[in-house]
Amino acid sequence: YEESLLDEVGLNRLGICPSSLLVDEKQLCEIILQCPIMFDLTTWLQWSNYFQFKYDTLKLFIARKEQEFDRLLLLETSNHELLRLPIDSSFDLFEKELYSGNIRLSVGHLCALIICEYVKVNQLPMIIYRQVISTWLTRLRSSAELNENSIEPMRYVLEFLTYLPILIGQQRIVQELLLEPIDEIFVNNEDDQIFNTRQRIWKLANAKQKSKLEVWGHLLDIDEWKNENKWKGINEPQEEPIIQSTYENFTQPDRSIRRPEILLPKNDQVSISTVICPPTPLIQSIHESSIPIINDNNRNLEAFEHIKIIRERLGINNNLDTTGQSIVSNLQGLIKRSLDKLSNDLYSEQGHFVLELIQNADDNQYASNCLPTLRFVISSNRILVCNNEIGFQSNHIDAICNVGKSTKGKHKQGYAGHKGIGFKSVFMVSDRPEIHSGGYHFCFDTRNEEDKMSYINPIWLDECEENLSLINEWNTCIRLPIKQNGRSNSLNSKFDDIHARLLLFLNRLRQIEIIHEKRNNQIDVQIFTRIDHAQGQIIELQKKTTSEQIIKSFWLVVKTVVQIPINIKMQFNDIKCEAESTTIAIAYPLDHIHENSSYENLPCQPLFAYLPLRSYGFRFILQGDFEVPATRQEVLRDNGWNEWLKKEMIQLIPLAYEYFKTLPDILQNCSIDVQNHIGSLNLIQTIKYFIKTLPTYNDIDPYFNSFIDKSIQGLMGSIQLPILIDEINQIIQWISPTQCVFVRDSFIKEIFTSDLLLSHFKNYYLNEQFVHECGQSILIRLGCRKLD
Repeated sequence: YEESLLDEVGLNRLGICPSSLLVDEKQLCEIILQCPIMFDLTTWLQWSNYFQFKYDTLKLFIARKEQEFDRLLLLETSNHELLRLPIDSSFDLFEKELYSGNIRLSVGHLCALIICEYVKVNQLPMIIYRQVISTWLTRLRSSAELNENSIEPMRYVLEFLTYLPILIGQQRIVQELLLEPIDEIFVNNEDDQIFNTRQRIWKLANAKQKSKLEVWGHLLDIDEWKNENKWKGINEPQEEPIIQSTYENFTQPDRSIRRPEILLPKNDQVSISTVICPPTPLIQSIHESSIPIINDNNRNLEAFEHIKIIRERLGINNNLDTTGQSIVSNLQGLIKRSLDKLSNDLYSEQGHFVLELIQNADDNQYASNCLPTLRFVISSNRILVCNNEIGFQSNHIDAICNVGKSTKGKHKQGYAGHKGIGFKSVFMVSDRPEIHSGGYHFCFDTRNEEDKMSYINPIWLDECEENLSLINEWNTCIRLPIKQNGRSNSLNSKFDDIHARLLLFLNRLRQIEIIHEKRNNQIDVQIFTRIDHAQGQIIELQKKTTSEQIIKSFWLVVKTVVQIPINIKMQFNDIKCEAESTTIAIAYPLDHIHENSSYENLPCQPLFAYLPLRSYGFRFILQGDFEVPATRQEVLRDNGWNEWLKKEMIQLIPLAYEYFKTLPDILQNCSIDVQNHIGSLNLIQTIKYFIKTLPTYNDIDPYFNSFIDKSIQGLMGSIQLPILIDEINQIIQWISPTQCVFVRDSFIKEIFTSDLLLSHFKNYYLNEQFVHECGQSILIRLGCRKLD
C-alpha cells in the first residue's frame, strides 16, 4: 500500500491542499466548468490529491452544487472516469469539428448526442453518421496522397478511438462507424497491396492506447488488437512510442492543395495580343550556284580561325609522322564508329530531327524586343531552318563539333534532348548540313565514307550553293540538302504533323513557321503563334495559313516544378545530367467548354514529353520530361524515372481543379477578345467540364491506371459538387461528392423526395446537369452514389 511507504512528515501532508491552490467553493465551481471536453474531470482537477479530504468525492460535490452546474454534462465510464461533454451538441457541430481536424471535440459531440438525443447507442442513425465518417476518411486519404508531410490518416483514427469510451465504442461505433468505412476507402494501397489498417493502428499506438484497443480486440473479435503475445507469455520488445499520449499534439491536416508555381515569361519572352511576324518576307531564296557569302570580314575571320583550330584538334591537316598519324587514325575510327551507332540508335526515325531542332530553338537566347521565332522552308531538295536567336557563340560551335557535349550548359530543369546531341539528328536527312550563324559559315560532309570524322569535322564555306539573303535577316540559318534517298514526300508529311500545341510547353519559342515551296513559285504557309494571357494560365494558340485565315484555340495550363530526389538524381544522372528539378504540367482545351458532349465525344489529346507523343486516351494534355524511345511515339515502360514522374503527376488534376474553380475570375483578367471567344462561364459550367475530362479505366492506356487512381483519390478530398437546396429561389450549395446521390429516373425522385433523402440519409440529389452530362462511372468514383 503506497501510504505505508511514507514517513511521518509525508503522512502529515496527506489531504492538505497547497497554498497556491487555496480556492473557495465558488472559485472551484468556476474551475470545474473550464475542464476541456473529453477530459476526465477527476484527473484534470487532481481531486484526490487536493480536494477530496475537504469536499469528499467529486460526484458528491457536484451533486451538492447542482444549481451551479446546470451547464455541466458529464459521462461516467466503466472505469469511473468523469468525462466532460459539450452541453450544446448537434449533428452539424459533430460534422464541423470532425472535418476541421478537432477529433477530441467531435467525439465529445458524438457522446453528448447519444446521451441527450438518441438515449441509446443502438438508436444512433448509423447511415447518416457513417456518411460523415466516410467523407472525413476520404479527405484524410486525399491529404496524404497530395502532401507527403501530412499526418498519416490512421493517426487520426487512433486519436478518435483513444477518446471514444470503451462501452460506447464496442456497440456498433468501432466496427460499423469506423472500421467498415476504413476498409472501403483504404484499399489497394500502391506501396502495400495488402494494407491492413487495423494492424497499422496497432503499430501506431502507445502502451496505454494498446491496452484500450485490446479490450475492443476481444469484444469485437479483431485479431490484430487481441495482443495474443501477452496472453501466450511472449514478451514484446520495448519500443519508443510512435504517437504522443498527449492528444493535443495532433494538428489539423494541411488540406490546402499546393498552388503551382506560375512560370512567368522571362526577360527574353514576349507576350503579344495579335499575330506578329518577323519583318522579313516569307521567302527570299533565289536558286543559284556558287554564290559568295558576304558578311562582316572581321567576324568571319575570327570564326574561320576557330574552325581551323577545331580541325587541328581532330588531327586534320596536322604534320605528324607515321606513328602519330596511325594513332590519330585509330582514334578517328573509334569516334566514327561511336557516332555511327549514336545516330542509328537515337534517330532511327527521320521526323525526329524536326522536333530536336524545335527543342534546340526553344533553348536558345533571344533579344528582349523580338518575338522568338523558328522558320522551316521546305523544298524538294533542301530544308532551311531559320531562327532569330542572338546567334551561335564559339562554345556552341565547340559543342556541335563534339559528342555528348551540351551547347547550353547545365540544366536546372532537365528535359529530353539536352545532352548536346540534338543537332546530329539532321544527319538522318542530310549528308551535308550547313550552319550560318554569328559569322560562322561551315558544313559537315558525310558523303565521303573515308572521312571518319565527318560528323564532327567542320568544313569552312567560302560560298553557298544558293543565294541565302536570309542570312542577313535571321541570325541563324541552317541549310539541309536532302539526301538522294531522303524521300521528300515522307519529310513533307513530318512537317505536316507539326501542330500549334507544340508551343504550349516550350519555354521561349513563341512562333513556328512552316513554308513549303512548290512549283511555279507557289508557296504554302502555316504560322503557329502562342499568346499568353493571365500570366500564362490561359494560352492562346493561333494558326495562320496561306489564305490569311486565323484559327484560334485557348487552353488552361497548370504547371508546377518538382524537386528531383537525391536517389533519383543519382540513378539517372547520366541521362538527366545535373538537373535539380523538372516541370510537370497539364493543359485543358477550353474551346469545347460550352458543349454538352460526353467524355467520349471530346477530342483525344496526345501525351507530351515537351513535344507530342501518341495519345493515351486523355482529353487533356499531360506534360512531363518522360524518357522515350527513339521513335518518340510513347514513354518507356518499366523505367524508374518515368515511374517517379508519374507518381509526382498525381497532384496535377487536383491542382487543375483549383484553377477551374477560379476560371471565371481568371477570364475577367483577360482581354475582351479572349472573353468573347471563350464566352461567359459560371462555376457549374467549369466544374462540369472538368469532371467530363476525367477518364475511367476503359478510356485510357493501362499504363496510366495508377496515375488516375491516385489523382482521383487526391481529388476526392477537395472537390465539391452542386446541389439545389431551394428550388423556388434556385439556390445552389456545393458539398462533398460523398453526400451526393444521383438518379436518372424522375419517377424515383417524385416518390423519394429531396426532403426524405436529407432527413433519412443526410444526402442530397446532385445537380441535374451533372447527372445527364457527366459519366456515371466517374461520378461514382468521385464518391457519389446512384439510387436505383
